[in-house]
Amino acid sequence: MRKLLVAAALAPAFLLVAAAPGDDILDQIATKVTDFYASKGLSPTGWVNNGALGSGEEKRVSVTLKGGEVFSVAGFCDKQCADMNLHVTSSDGTNVAEDVKDDDLPIVVVEQPGTYTLTVTMVSCKTSKCNYRLLAFAK
Repeated sequence: MRKLLVAAALAPAFLLVAAAPGDDILDQIATKVTDFYASKGLSPTGWVNNGALGSGEEKRVSVTLKGGEVFSVAGFCDKQCADMNLHVTSSDGTNVAEDVKDDDLPIVVVEQPGTYTLTVTMVSCKTSKCNYRLLAFAK
């Protein structure tokens, strides 16, 4: 239940970002996300992953989460992205968390430190490639 409350509380914050002329949308969203997480008592872990994927493509990345008791990874993408999903698996391949909602703002919560594999899936991108960013936070 705690996982659902944290994720539900965070989702609306991402929707309030509007790009200013000349500013990179991913940087703007990252600032808003970081500010929002800070207001909820979570701090950036320093782990960031950037990439670009086309519709139907996926990428796996590793993240080690430590120094906290609850962790959240937020994903977001540029204006051309229509749907992005995020899956988290443990080192033994067990599914730990996922956000497969039809949106471009996946948020997953992990309640144990450890090394995990994140699978980012660009379900729908309006151009050949959409840029995305993942940020990890800890409480």
